Amino acid sequence: MLESAITTLLLVYRRANLSPEVQAWAQEVALDEQGHVRMVREVLGNRGVPCPTLDITNGFRKYFDKALKKTSNPPFDPYKNDANFLLATWSLEEIGATGDKGCILLATNPGVANAISGLATSASYQSGVDRHHLWQRRNETVPEYGMTIAEIVLMISNYRDELDGPAEADQPLYNTNPNFIAVPTQNINLVPTDIRGLTFSRTPQQVLRIVT
Repeated sequence: MLESAITTLLLVYRRANLSPEVQAWAQEVALDEQGHVRMVREVLGNRGVPCPTLDITNGFRKYFDKALKKTSNPPFDPYKNDANFLLATWSLEEIGATGDKGCILLATNPGVANAISGLATSASYQSGVDRHHLWQRRNETVPEYGMTIAEIVLMISNYRDELDGPAEADQPLYNTNPNFIAVPTQNINLVPTDIRGLTFSRTPQQVLRIVT
């Protein structure tokens, strides 16, 4: 739900400075997220809550500054360009993918469980595309931090893993850990999985530790 609201607001209230390729991808994601919100509201009925007011620019800046342990200069802006936008959306999308997957076992209604599975699958596709875009730009430097995209992804991944607890549930673009699957020599890691090739899950409590 959180990533649905943020992705939609990114596109509705301020236009990001994106290339045609990334703009088209962002528009597809926005339409998916609007559908997710409709589905969640249908399931929750009158138990649903309206989307809160979100300070997206400062929220992402504070989040990235904490994760990267430095103050961005100039301040990090998720709307600035393709790289910043993709880093911002990816940083939330994987939380959604793992969190949705973790909720499946909590559903007692088969129809609701199937809907949550659809959310998890959709979020996994989206985060995979984000990772592909970021991998292609992995050696680009983000001037606000003086770090490459690969370095930023690593630190955000570590930060999320630190916040959600001791269990391993996050991986960067490169993976050299023999306990998990990665391509030898290149260490490309576009699909974060355990040694069995299974994607990670987070409980609702673990998700809240990251986003609150």
